[in-house]
Amino acid sequence: MSNDKDAENGLIPFSELNQTSVNLGQAVQQANQMHNTLSQMGIVDATFHTGTLYKNTGTSAIVAGNGLLVEQKQHTTTVTFLNEGSTPDQAINEMMVNNTQEVTAAFANTSQPSISNFLNNKK
Repeated sequence: MSNDKDAENGLIPFSELNQTSVNLGQAVQQANQMHNTLSQMGIVDATFHTGTLYKNTGTSAIVAGNGLLVEQKQHTTTVTFLNEGSTPDQAINEMMVNNTQEVTAAFANTSQPSISNFLNNKK
């Protein structure tokens, strides 16, 4: 698609969209730095005092905490963050589709047992 055709259709290039206050480039860069540092130290699983979680499974590396998750695989990087106006509690069910309770808890800035309780109380 050319830029002229985009302009005719009223489409805005992704690079010009400002949909979130999350700096995606910075989030990915910080996750890369954390992954590189912890990998060099031989660490595959870590939880920080802030609740941020790092997991390296060998096929992916996940950094999750405080409403943000960055997952890096060999060829792709996925960034998940809370939509504006959403709460961590509202995102738990969506997060549980592809993540463990431990990763979801780090994303929601809470504990794994509290996620388990939350899910059990919804039944």
